[in-house]
Order: sequence, then C-alpha cells, then structure tokens
Amino acid sequence: MAVPSQTCRYGMSAMNVRSMWTRLRQSERTGAVLICALGIATVASTILHPSGTYVMGILTTVAAMSAAAYWSFCSFRTAQSSSEEFRLAFTAMGCGAALDVVAHLVSWGIPGVIEHQAISPDSPGALFALGAVICVIVASVDLLHTRISVRISGILDAVIMLAATTFFSWVFILRPVYDAIPGGTVAKIAGLIFPALNIVFLVLAGQMSLRIRRNRLLGVFLLLATIPILIANVAFAYIAETGTFHLGTPVDLGYILTYFLAGIMANHSAELKLGHSVEPRITLAYVYLPYLPVAIAGIAFTDLLITHRPFDPILITSGIVLVLAGYVRQTLVISENMVLNRRLQESEEQFRHMALHDSLTGLPNRALFQDRAIQLSSIVARRSGEELIIFYLDLNSFKEINDTHGHAVGDEVLKAVALRILATIRKSDTAARLGGDEFAIVMMADRNTADMIAQRIIRAIEKPLPIHRKLVLTISTSIGRAAQLSDESIESLLMRADEAMYEAKTEFHRTG
Repeated sequence: MAVPSQTCRYGMSAMNVRSMWTRLRQSERTGAVLICALGIATVASTILHPSGTYVMGILTTVAAMSAAAYWSFCSFRTAQSSSEEFRLAFTAMGCGAALDVVAHLVSWGIPGVIEHQAISPDSPGALFALGAVICVIVASVDLLHTRISVRISGILDAVIMLAATTFFSWVFILRPVYDAIPGGTVAKIAGLIFPALNIVFLVLAGQMSLRIRRNRLLGVFLLLATIPILIANVAFAYIAETGTFHLGTPVDLGYILTYFLAGIMANHSAELKLGHSVEPRITLAYVYLPYLPVAIAGIAFTDLLITHRPFDPILITSGIVLVLAGYVRQTLVISENMVLNRRLQESEEQFRHMALHDSLTGLPNRALFQDRAIQLSSIVARRSGEELIIFYLDLNSFKEINDTHGHAVGDEVLKAVALRILATIRKSDTAARLGGDEFAIVMMADRNTADMIAQRIIRAIEKPLPIHRKLVLTISTSIGRAAQLSDESIESLLMRADEAMYEAKTEFHRTG
C-alpha cells in the first residue's frame, strides 16, 4: 500500500507544478510584455540617445510602478492565506512595494527628477528591502522547531556568511563605490544602505533556500529576485552619485526585474501552503555553502596584503566577527561530534544488550546464558567441593493462563516469575529465559546448597501472584537439575537438565 500512496503524492506534486506554471503564463503575461517592451526601448535608447530621453524616463517609471504594484498585490494576497509567522513578512513586503509605487508617483511632482536623476531608493525602497529580509528570516522559522544545536548552527552559519560577504564586498564592490560618492560620511553611507541591504538579503536567501525543504521554491525566487537588484544597486550607487546616471539604462531593468520576480515569488507562495517544515536535509551544499563566502573573503584578504592596502574599521570588524563565529561554529561541530559518538556508543550498548537479553523479562537469553556457563565451568575446574549445576524450569499450566486470560496476562506472569527468580538466587548465579515459559539457572554450588536454592525458587514462584486488583493467580514450576560431569559440554549439561525437568513435569501431571 505504501507504493501507491507515494505515487499518488508525487502525482499530486506534478499536478501542482503544472498548475503553478499555468498560472505563471496567465498572470505574469502583462509583466512579461512590460519587461520585453522596456528591454527593446532600453536598447533603442542606448543606441539612439545615450544621454536618455524624457519618454524613456516616463516608460521606465511606469514599468517600475507596474511591477511594484504587482509585487504589492501578490504580497498582500499571500499574507492573508499564510500562517502567522509568514503573515508579518509578506505584509511588510507588500507595504514596502506599495510605498515604492507612491514614491514614483510623488517623484513626478518634483521638477527635474525625471530629467536629471534616478528615482532614489529612499525610505520606501529601504522598507520593502527590509520586508524581504524579514521574509527570509521568518521563512527560516522551521529552525525554531528543530533541535537547539540546529538552531545555533543555523544562526552561526548566517553570521559567518554575512561577515565573509561583507568583507569581500567591501574590498571589491562597496569600498570603491564609497570612495566615488561625493560628499560627507552621511551621504556616502546613505548611498550604500540599499546595496548593503540587498547583500544581506542575498546571503540569507541563499541560506534559507538550503534549509527549507517544503518551501524551497520560496528561496529560489528570493534568490532570483535578489541577484538583479543587487547588481542594479551597486551600479546605481556609483553612477547616480557621480552624476552619470540617466533613465532607460540596464540599471532600471534590474529594479523592474526584481519587482517582477518578487511578485512571482509572493504569488507562488500563496499556493505553497507556507508553514512549518522539517529539519534541514544534510547535503554537501548545506554543509559547505557557509564556507564559500569565507573562501572568497580569503581571496580578498590576500589581495589586500599584495596591494598593501590598509585595513579600515569595517574590514577589521567583519574579520573579527568572522573569526569568532567560525571558532564558535567549529567548537559546536566538535561538541556535536562528541555527543554523536556518545550516542553511538549508547546505541551499540543498547543493541548489544538487546542481542543478549530477553526483551520481555530483561533476563539473559540462551546465547549469554551459555557464555556465562562456560565462564563458570572454567572457574569450577580450579575449585574443590563445588560443581557446575544447571536448573531447568518450566511453568506448570501456563498454557491455560494464556488461553483463559490472554497473552497480556501471560506476559505479566512471565515478568513476575523472572523477578522472583532473581530475588531468590545469589549474585554469582545467572538466570535466563530460554523461550516461552522455560527458564534456566547456572551456578557453582555443592549439592546441598543447590537443593536449598531449588526449594526457595519453588516456594517463591508458588506464592499468590496479583496481576491487577481483581485477578490473583497461583502458579507452580517443575525444576530439573543436572551437575556437570568431567569434560562435559554445556550443551550436553543443559540437555540433561531439560530431561530432568520433563521427568519432574511428568510426575507433576501424574500426581496433580
């Protein structure tokens, strides 16, 4: 029955994928047309009017507003159908996208905006970028439903990736842009806020796409949405602040493509039934992804050493955070390995115990009993006055108890008999359950001591046995005893004890 169920599940998944792409072709058609039109217009503008035109500015703004409006609509719709932890994230993204539309509308009322500069990613842009970051973080909420070590490792991985990405981004991208932006420190920082937010977004989205299994499409679309806006923002931060920007360039395409892809992400998320996931699947990408930015940061560090460039506070801070987070992460890995080794040892001991003991009574099984008997046999050979003796026990009328009261009561009787045997024999003796209602005891003793122990066992088992408040049973046992002969094997000794038990049992049925 498992195979048809699995096939049905995969069949439903395939239907969902086909439905998803059908919806893509239908609902994103307008956006695709806008992007194609903008692409053609951008190429034409670059060739015919390198300095940009007013018409291209209007076309770019309308396309950006349309894509942002689509993103806002899809985000609000998904927020209504999402679980509680995702509702906040998509609401923030929807508000940010809506404010971006408002920002474009307001910009039309500001003289010279269209002709001289781009629509700056100000507070509305920062808000929807922040909403995207919140969405990535909240989308990783399944970490809250996993082991504490998985939560900590997830946080540390994110810190390592952010610190390493900050380090090499500052060396290769952000620092050159920072130096090129005119003005004071505040103006320079303001020009880098949006690219920095998208770097954070990119890192978190990459980590989330590996950790989330049921909602992996969400991470994929977040990555797709982040890449073009990351490139566009780095280019914008440089050319806009240096006065070389004009509308209708590929930079605008980056923003519009991001809004469009983010809208697709929100639209599909409404169909994914976002909710709690399971612990992340351990793959090579999951293990080594946090160290890819570290490797690139190492290249950046080498470049700084070769070119003899100074280490500014951002590089020093990100480097210290990277080293500390990496140290804690490796310490956690070592501690996890120690815990894992301890659990493996415990599991091995548990499996070894299960292999050598009876699962119902906890007594040694036949294999362990014979091993203990061999050990005692070698000890008896060096002593005088004692013999290796085996008792073979069988409960009388146990089948009637099973037939009358059921196997559950029979199991309780077996467990109670095992406890009474253990309470009667000496610490040096070994009792085992050989199967069914048959028990065996091996000991080193003289014949008088053995007879005394046998009588104690019989009296202990024959005491009334309360199963529960309304059921008290009485049971007896037949015992066969055999002492080891010179050079006799344990198997032969156990067989003779078994034969003696059957003689006692026959006598019980004859006289009983």
